[in-house]
Amino acid sequence: MKNELVKENKISETEEYPFEGAINKSFLYKSLKSPNTKLLSDDEREVIDNVINRLKHMNTKQISDYSHGDMPWKVAEEAEILEYKYVFYRSKDYSVRDYNESDN
Repeated sequence: MKNELVKENKISETEEYPFEGAINKSFLYKSLKSPNTKLLSDDEREVIDNVINRLKHMNTKQISDYSHGDMPWKVAEEAEILEYKYVFYRSKDYSVRDYNESDN
């Protein structure tokens, strides 16, 4: 999938060493096309904006560590697909639902 996006000039891929003496390369991806946000509902856009605002201060490692604390990741075995049903067992730090709101 990634190679197709690069080949179709939809994204660019840059490899770099994140710091002098680093053993592992970092791969940076940049979208070369603007997304068609008209395909998203207002609720979907709101979720995306909330996630960006909540995580924008984090670097890649911090986001990875954060995601690995979420219930779907915690219960998955190595190389197993994450099961959606576990999002219903999230702790407060990972839940996006406000349980103080009335469900009218």
